[in-house]
Amino acid sequence: MSVSAMIREFYQDRTVLLTGGTGFYGQGLTAKILRYLPGVRRLYLVLRPGRGPGGAMLPVEERLDELFKLVVFDRFRQEEPAAFATARQKVRALACDMRQPGLGLDEASRDELLEEVDLIIGNAASVTFDEPLDSAIQFNTLAPQELLRLAREGRKNPVLVHVSTAYVNGRLTGAVSEQTLPVDRTIQHLIDGSAPPQPFVPEKEIDQAQARCQAIRDQAQSDEQQQAFRREIVEQSHRRTLSDSRLQKLIDDRCRRWIERELVDEGMRRARQHGWNDVYTFTKAMGEQLLVKNRGQVPLAIVRPSVTEGALQDPHPGWIHGLKVTDPLIVAYGRGIVPDFPAAMGAPMDLVPVDIVVNTVLAATTQATASTVEVFHAATSGENPLPNTRMFQYVKGYFEEHPLLNKDGSRPELVDWTFPTVEQFQRVFNWKYLYPLELKQKLYECLPERWAPAQKKRRLAALKTRLKRVQYFIDLFSPYTTLDCRYETKRMLALYESLPPEEQRIFNMDVRRIDWYQYYQTAPRVGWGRRRPRAVERGTERSGGRRTALAHRGKHPHDPGPVALGRRPLRRQDGLANRAPVRLDADQLRRVAHSRRVRGARLASTGRVGWCAGSAVRGQRAGVGRRLYGGQPAWASGRAHRSTDARGRHLEAVRLCPSAGADCYGKALFPTLARGRGRPQGNGLFQYRSRWPAIRAHSRTRRTC
Repeated sequence: MSVSAMIREFYQDRTVLLTGGTGFYGQGLTAKILRYLPGVRRLYLVLRPGRGPGGAMLPVEERLDELFKLVVFDRFRQEEPAAFATARQKVRALACDMRQPGLGLDEASRDELLEEVDLIIGNAASVTFDEPLDSAIQFNTLAPQELLRLAREGRKNPVLVHVSTAYVNGRLTGAVSEQTLPVDRTIQHLIDGSAPPQPFVPEKEIDQAQARCQAIRDQAQSDEQQQAFRREIVEQSHRRTLSDSRLQKLIDDRCRRWIERELVDEGMRRARQHGWNDVYTFTKAMGEQLLVKNRGQVPLAIVRPSVTEGALQDPHPGWIHGLKVTDPLIVAYGRGIVPDFPAAMGAPMDLVPVDIVVNTVLAATTQATASTVEVFHAATSGENPLPNTRMFQYVKGYFEEHPLLNKDGSRPELVDWTFPTVEQFQRVFNWKYLYPLELKQKLYECLPERWAPAQKKRRLAALKTRLKRVQYFIDLFSPYTTLDCRYETKRMLALYESLPPEEQRIFNMDVRRIDWYQYYQTAPRVGWGRRRPRAVERGTERSGGRRTALAHRGKHPHDPGPVALGRRPLRRQDGLANRAPVRLDADQLRRVAHSRRVRGARLASTGRVGWCAGSAVRGQRAGVGRRLYGGQPAWASGRAHRSTDARGRHLEAVRLCPSAGADCYGKALFPTLARGRGRPQGNGLFQYRSRWPAIRAHSRTRRTC
């Protein structure tokens, strides 16, 4: 192999299979392969069919078309249109389901992959920290084994690259080396430093976990549990009459939520019992163990990224898809609604730009051999650590220069975090917020109904639920903010230094070159919301005899321009459902645009993209309509889907760029477009405006194929 073109020559005339192509890593990998590895013969993307209008299945070919309209391909499309068109023809989408045996591939597609594929990149996963146990096992543990089986049976002895996470090392502290996990031990065994009385067997653990999950589902359907659900619903109905069909629907919904809660709790219990932080890292670790144990002669490389954030340079600085782990917390601080957060003061925040991860994955394929398993950490805490105290100062400086202004145009108060321990934080939180509320609840229970009406009791119960949610997220994320470890990257850096200078520039993996101040201060952090004062962005104008605010066009390429705003603010805030139909037909547009929540809504613009706009005045004249915006990649890019109602008002559904500011996903709730569930859906950030709101810091959206 030529030393001057190590990576590019390796990929010459190769066929690549990529799972998880529509996720954060997947988009970056697809764009990088097509632009910088032109020698690739074909790129297979296995995708799960989506949902179209009316619930009809959307072919994977249409999902592929929508993928190529995303902002990650803009630079390639604009700078090299001919090369982009050629590269687009190399990509083929195949329908699959990672939850099914054999990945749900039909026989013809499977035979084609076995015959053609030279390289398999397993990128699909469920990255939810509190995923139900059975679902997490299927996505993160069993699905990679199907890819291994595909590699073993492949005619060309394909290389398998597994994208894992650095946090499969669980609660290990200090320097963590780039080594495979022992296949017969858990992290707790490694922490204890002694041989276990019985070896850990991943297959046995999976069987026991799946049996427990089935027992939970059976218990939920038992007569005793169903009667318990019925009693709870009747007691909470406050003497309201419920029809049999309505009662059964409520029972089914409560049963579903009970099962999900029990499966989540079971997954967290098992994970922490064995030394992992949550079910995500637990199931990813077992997936690694089984790959190493069963690989045979398959060339295998494992890449373990840490917390992945916006791009350093490619496809452009700051590129990010959706909101990642730290972004919701950062934006919450920028709005002045998170005055403190528990963490180990001075502990490294192991953040890595997404393009570093993409380049590491592509380079790691060149090192996979049948003799040994190569492991690469894509992390920064070992060579270029960023202490959380320094990161906090960078973030504070950013928001002092680019404030997220309040509705009245004032700057939010940005206080210095003290980084308390989890115990200190919980103690203050309980005495200041939770205990007073519980005392008030008990007082209301002792008062006559005229002094403590049911409506106030329900509000207190809802507020308590939100406070409990804050505690839940603190418990979920604190293992990461209090972990003091450093992931070594010696192999990754050695691989980078072995590249010729030209490939070092194209496939940068040198985390030592990251200037964290530059990264947080000058890189365009599109996920953090507006930079210009809202008062500058808006003017006023008379419309229809009433004063209406205007949201002016921002600089974002997907900004639809001036849109009329209504009069009253929404009480609840969330993004347009990420499971929204691909295209809204006329009936769906009318139903949403005429719903009560939209008709009286005051909706605004971030200055980069519009959120949503609608007339709020009854009897509005014809020709002035409503416009709905959403962040679903499957929505058409660059044009709206239009309809009109009986009065001639225009109804439009317009796609938002997935890289849009966090605010655009936090302002309007359209339950008619959700998945038919009671809780809000989508990429919502803030749901309430209290001092300690229930922060939707972790979306339950899966990043799968």
